[in-house]
Amino acid sequence: SNCSFTANTATNGGGFASFNSGNFSMSNCTFSTNTASAIGGGIFSSNTSSGTITNCILRGNTGGPATRQNIYKDTGTTVLSVSYSIIADYNSAAVNNYTAGANILSVDPLFVNAANPAGADGKLGTADDGIALSSCSPAVNAGNTTMPPLPQDILNNNRVGGYDMGAYEYQSAATLPILASTNTTNTRMAY
Repeated sequence: SNCSFTANTATNGGGFASFNSGNFSMSNCTFSTNTASAIGGGIFSSNTSSGTITNCILRGNTGGPATRQNIYKDTGTTVLSVSYSIIADYNSAAVNNYTAGANILSVDPLFVNAANPAGADGKLGTADDGIALSSCSPAVNAGNTTMPPLPQDILNNNRVGGYDMGAYEYQSAATLPILASTNTTNTRMAY
């Protein structure tokens, strides 16, 4: 929960791989710019492993077939369930081999600066991370809040309202107080 998998490489599962009857559960994670030389740039789940993915964002991961670069589930009898997530290359008509639940979006999550995931300080998990959500992100308030509660995000910011998808909860800019005017006369300004 509340993890960021960014700029990793592997043969299968550039960001994350599950093999040998593994059973995983992940929530509110962000997978960005991971690469697999074979399949599953973001996530690879073998034919013997199962799991659940909820409230996650997978974007910009490469490796494998065009509609399975972010998540690659191998064939088999095990089940991988995905819901309330942004999967950039998701296509409901394609063979995904995972169970697609509610609210899977195939849109740009509108990161603050996807080209610089770690931000100006070069460290993931800090306030300037480029894979944090912008104010107009479709991930804001789009997650599932009925799951076990995660009261804070990857930066220890409180999750408020509907959960945001991904590791980062959007933090709105502080609003400035509105000052009442005591001027009761009409004044014309010249520019």
